[in-house]
Amino acid sequence: MAGISDGVAILSDQGQIVAHNQRLAPFLRIDPARLAGRPRLAEVIAEAGWQAGEAPGCLSLPSGPQAELRESPLPGGGAVVLVSDATERRQMEDRLRQIQRIEALGKVSGEVAHDFDNILSTISGCLHLMDSAPPDRQAPLRQTIASAVDLGTPLTGRLLAFARRQHLEPDSVDLPTLVDGIADLVGFALRDEVELVIDCCPGQLPVLVDPGQLESAILNLCLNAGQAIEGAGRITLSVRRERDLARIEVADTGTGMTPEVLAHAMEPFFTARADGTGTGLGLAMVYGFIRQSGGDIDIVSTPAKGTIVRLVLPLQQAKASMLPRLGTVLLVEDDPSDRNTSLALLAPATDRLLVAEDRTSALRHLAEPVGLIVTDLTLHGQIEGWRLADAALTRWPDARAIVVSGHLPNVQPLSARFPGRIATLAKPLTQDLLSRTMVELFKSRIENATIARHGL
Repeated sequence: MAGISDGVAILSDQGQIVAHNQRLAPFLRIDPARLAGRPRLAEVIAEAGWQAGEAPGCLSLPSGPQAELRESPLPGGGAVVLVSDATERRQMEDRLRQIQRIEALGKVSGEVAHDFDNILSTISGCLHLMDSAPPDRQAPLRQTIASAVDLGTPLTGRLLAFARRQHLEPDSVDLPTLVDGIADLVGFALRDEVELVIDCCPGQLPVLVDPGQLESAILNLCLNAGQAIEGAGRITLSVRRERDLARIEVADTGTGMTPEVLAHAMEPFFTARADGTGTGLGLAMVYGFIRQSGGDIDIVSTPAKGTIVRLVLPLQQAKASMLPRLGTVLLVEDDPSDRNTSLALLAPATDRLLVAEDRTSALRHLAEPVGLIVTDLTLHGQIEGWRLADAALTRWPDARAIVVSGHLPNVQPLSARFPGRIATLAKPLTQDLLSRTMVELFKSRIENATIARHGL
């Protein structure tokens, strides 16, 4: 085993380390003496502070190092485990993703600047002409200015949707009823040779969403599907329930997308239309809206066979009235607008609401017991949310934590250490999403209160 570059551990049937090479201890960041006496590998990993990642076999330390474990069973029992250091590769992947995000931002900035430059040039030119234009020319020039403004308004709206910062007016909506209500409109918008099939499950599927924006999103997807069909074809618009989620699916028999096109399909200003008529904002708008509404979007496409776009939204189940009184709640938020929104949402279920705008004042508040901490991930440009949640959950065993952000990372580093006690939410917060999250976090307390009320 000396020539193997990875760390190697031979395990017994009970997971004990019966043999290992010299690289294992450095890769696990532990004292080699800890491997003496046939310890269990799982215990060694846990004691060293490694936390499980989202993918199987991925581990990480809060200080940054990352590792990958690969296990192969042995014919006579036990297993061989290879431990490799993935820190540098993950850092390179993170840098690559950062570069891609910067490139996408540059593309968006360039396209927006180009479009708005045209709009502003039109307005500026008309205003200049109006200084010397005769009265009979004033009205057409004003109309040209109004048309330019009309072009800019939907552009900004779609960009706000993609950035998940548009103004939404969520309401309780029954999805099958909404889809049935727009079926005629979708049908009128499609060519005669494209068949529209509506397939809604029986019963109600209530979701909390902006109904106008959802109708626009569904219409947008159906129009995209119709444009992908050459000649005759079929679009199936279906609504189904999946556990505590509602699924909206738009499937077409069109030309489909290659993997290269699919990889960029939801980027703003990306369009695969050869005639140049696409703005590249349709799917980006749908993506931003559905994410801002607490849902998600997935696209499956095969060239020459068609495309399936799936939207999922959480069912409206949790009610704020189900929540127990939360006692003392600490809100940590540096943005005044987001802070006011969160205060209004938290106040009804709170006996005492503490507010902090930075890490120092938040830690000062944590000197006394809190039932819940709701903290922004980033405070004044620094990622402090995980540290504050860690401090609250470690100091107060009955506490729960919610970390919020407009750009949540894919990995939640505290879930393994505090299972069932921490959750993440995307901004902007809504009453329904916050209530459902708190109901889930305080499930045991709610169940105990229910048992007590019924004398069980």
